Amino acid sequence: MNKLGLTALESRSLTAKVVIMNRIVNNLVDINARTVLIPTGVHTRGHAKRYIVPFTTVNAYPF
Repeated sequence: MNKLGLTALESRSLTAKVVIMNRIVNNLVDINARTVLIPTGVHTRGHAKRYIVPFTTVNAYPF
């Protein structure tokens, strides 16, 4: 895959998750972040846009 210049499927999946999260947080898509995401409420270091990862019993991202 390196010869073809392709990235692994796992890497592309992680990149897609980061991109959609960025779009939701910055209101670039028609999804209200306040209804979907749960803020942590703790702003000790870094930025104030930290969110709790919801727990699930179903693996929605198996690949």
